[in-house]
Amino acid sequence: MATDAPSGRFLLRVPPELHRRLRERAGRAGSSLNQFCRAALEAAVNGQPGAAMASEAAAAEVIVAKFGTQVDAVVLFGSKARGDAGAWSDTDLLIVIDAEAPVTRSLYRVWDETVAATAPLRALGESVNPHFAHLPGGAAGTAGGGGSLWLEVALHGIILWQRTWNVARWLGNARERMAEGAIRRRYAHGQPYWTYQEHDAQS
Repeated sequence: MATDAPSGRFLLRVPPELHRRLRERAGRAGSSLNQFCRAALEAAVNGQPGAAMASEAAAAEVIVAKFGTQVDAVVLFGSKARGDAGAWSDTDLLIVIDAEAPVTRSLYRVWDETVAATAPLRALGESVNPHFAHLPGGAAGTAGGGGSLWLEVALHGIILWQRTWNVARWLGNARERMAEGAIRRRYAHGQPYWTYQEHDAQS
């Protein structure tokens, strides 16, 4: 018996409290409510990816609880964000620190002493690498624009949590500049590097 092809649209009724929480999580992830719910539904249908992202989101919440208002955002990047991680791949997390808070060795000491051993962080694997950094003061590809680490994050990074939209906006601007060809990723001896059009850009 023939059935109508799905339209790709349907109405879903949820309790107001769940609606509120979904909006909050979408905002922290830097996406629209529709995008967030679509990703959650795809993860639920596909199985394992949903569980993995739930673990990473739980880890981000632990990081925010431990470091408090110093944290502006937590971003997954590297092989796990790209989707090509192997069994022994590291988990790379960019932890964006508020501009008023210094990035010092003490942050890594707190990580080692009170964060790394928590269950949500251990669930991410044997090796979780934190990278503490301030949001770049300049646009991507210009002096003060953050360098190669931030460009790698812009290319494949997944925002797990953010306090404001500043990090999402910076990453979005970087991706726009990549799409325009102002920033290009190239390879030499199998290693990536970035080139810029502007004369005052970093190299």
